[in-house]
Amino acid sequence: MTIYEKLGEALNVELTDDYKLYATDLEISTWNTADGYELHIITEDPTALDWEYDVYYYEPSFDNVLDRIKELQAGSVVYLCDFEQYLPEDEVRDWLAEHYDDEIDEDEEPDVVEDKSGVEMLLDLAEERTNVEILQNISKLNKYDG
Repeated sequence: MTIYEKLGEALNVELTDDYKLYATDLEISTWNTADGYELHIITEDPTALDWEYDVYYYEPSFDNVLDRIKELQAGSVVYLCDFEQYLPEDEVRDWLAEHYDDEIDEDEEPDVVEDKSGVEMLLDLAEERTNVEILQNISKLNKYDG
C-alpha cells in the first residue's frame, strides 16, 4: 500500500491523479492564466470557482490542502494533478505517524511471526495427533534414515 493510499484510507477518501470532469468531489490542481502566471486551485466545482475560497496565488500549504480534503464526505474522490506538490511524501508520513498510527485499536494484537525450531514444530503437531499417528510418523522417518 502506498503512502497516499494510507492517507486516503485515514481520511476515508480516494486520492487519484486520473482526471475526470464531474467524476471527482474535489480538484486540487494548477491552472495557468492568459499572461503566463500559475494559480493553484482547490475546488469542488471547476466550472464555478469561488475566487476567494478556491483560488491561491501561492501554493497552498499541506495543512490547507488536508483541511479541504477533511471537509468532504466519506468516500469522496479527490483529484490531485501532482501528489508530491500538494501532499509531499515526508509531510504525509509525519501526519500519518502523528494522527493515524495512534488510532490503532488497543484490543488488536500485533501480528507476530514466531520463529520455531523443527523440534518445537513437531511438539506442536504432537499435541494435535494421537499417539498412534505419532508412532507411525516416527517409523516412517526411521525407514528413510537408514
